[in-house]
Amino acid sequence: MAEKSVVWRDQMAFINETQYVGRVKNASSDLQRKMATVGGLGGLGDVEVPTGKYEAPTATVEFQSVALGDVAQLTNNDGWIKLRLTGQVRMLDSETGTKIIDAGITRIHGFVKNPPVPGYNDEGSPYTANIAVHFIEISNTSGRVFMLDMQTGAKYPPDAPGQFGITVTL
Repeated sequence: MAEKSVVWRDQMAFINETQYVGRVKNASSDLQRKMATVGGLGGLGDVEVPTGKYEAPTATVEFQSVALGDVAQLTNNDGWIKLRLTGQVRMLDSETGTKIIDAGITRIHGFVKNPPVPGYNDEGSPYTANIAVHFIEISNTSGRVFMLDMQTGAKYPPDAPGQFGITVTL
């Protein structure tokens, strides 16, 4: 199966179930696996392997301008927000231009680390919210693709450790 070029269209952003039309410029998240370095006698060198845990995940939401309503949305309940991002995935097609092949939804729950303060000028007040992520779920039309719940320890896909091992004792 070949993976072809795709474009995202019709993206939408919801914060606490309020749709932000034309206000959110960009939203992204950063996940890093915790790694352990292993190596020793008989090996060619050190390698990093996943430990099954994650570094503290973060997300950012970049606003083109901040309104007073945003201050309320992002500071209520100690800054706890539920962010939902959606969009269509289209593939390049030589006959129709592009065709819809899927839809994606990312849900992020967490605390806003830097509450917004509106700036007063003629150009608006750009702002980037930094979020300490406690829950992230990525899904498509077929269902869940990836999920981490840092509070309960639940994750998808679940760990599938190897079934066979070898122990050498000298």
